[in-house]
Amino acid sequence: MPVCSQRGYTLIELLIVIAIILVLVVVSVQGFIAYTRSTGPQAAARTVLGSLEEAHARTLASENDTEYGVHIDSDAVTVFSGTSYTAGHADNDVRTLPARTEVSAYSLTGGVDDIVFERLTGETQVTGTITVSRIGGTESRTITVHASGLSEITN
Repeated sequence: MPVCSQRGYTLIELLIVIAIILVLVVVSVQGFIAYTRSTGPQAAARTVLGSLEEAHARTLASENDTEYGVHIDSDAVTVFSGTSYTAGHADNDVRTLPARTEVSAYSLTGGVDDIVFERLTGETQVTGTITVSRIGGTESRTITVHASGLSEITN
């Protein structure tokens, strides 16, 4: 009588494979969560800094023979043309901050929320700091705006 060999996996082998897959998924998800938490405020700070640098450069280039500025909101920054911000203007370039980040504080000269750069010099009368942070978290980054019109992430 021929011996019939059965080919297949036992229940224990299947459970071991499932357990290994679950461990890999948990480790991957935790790594992804940690990565997004650490990059959120940094990405938001780069969004704010990039907007300030663009408005400064466009002003120095005398693009459209006007000044440019940046308006600060809690969840976005807006590059605008002219000496004052007008909500909803067609030329406004609104840049939304990354998810779960916000402008948590800003301390600008005169308590204003608009930074306008002067034609020809690129200087600004509005100096101070803008802090972006993770909503409900402790991580934050601070952008410093100097009178020269230059800005930098200081932490």
